[in-house]
Amino acid sequence: MTEKKQNLIVNKLEDCINNGSIPAFIQVLKEDLSQETAVNACICLSGAILNCHTFFRSDMLAAFLEKAIRFNMDWAKVYGGKNPLFRVAFLTGSWDLYTCFVEEVEGLDEETYAETYKDWLDLNEKILDHARMYIKGRDYNSGYETNGRRVIDMEDYEIMNFMAENYNAMIGRHKILKDLESRL
Repeated sequence: MTEKKQNLIVNKLEDCINNGSIPAFIQVLKEDLSQETAVNACICLSGAILNCHTFFRSDMLAAFLEKAIRFNMDWAKVYGGKNPLFRVAFLTGSWDLYTCFVEEVEGLDEETYAETYKDWLDLNEKILDHARMYIKGRDYNSGYETNGRRVIDMEDYEIMNFMAENYNAMIGRHKILKDLESRL
């Protein structure tokens, strides 16, 4: 699959997700992804889910993930515990995506969980190694009041949303790792 074609498919999937249209999503699965290898389909789906993810939308994204897995179970079994659809759940820290994957995919055994747990622990450490500290007052204003009004610049909303998403992802990844550990 060419990069141009991959980007086109990911954009179509993102449009379906952003519009909340499961029928259009299934149509893209039929027309575009059913012709691709399981690896390419998996990469396109995980890219679209990752690009569209916010914690506010996790449950909706899980519904799209469920439809994709039910459409073609092979997409969820590519690479075992290193499956891109499984990894996107960990990268986002989304409990909804994680439980959707675990519930929908049959045949995940203790060995898969053990392999996944080890890989995700390593990945979590790498992510945390690059984490950045945000300082109140320097990087964002976070509700300082002046003359009875909150002082929050438009740029600060973006920083605070970014921080909230990343904090939630860290909490979600921790919860996912605890669940994986309990499955060993």
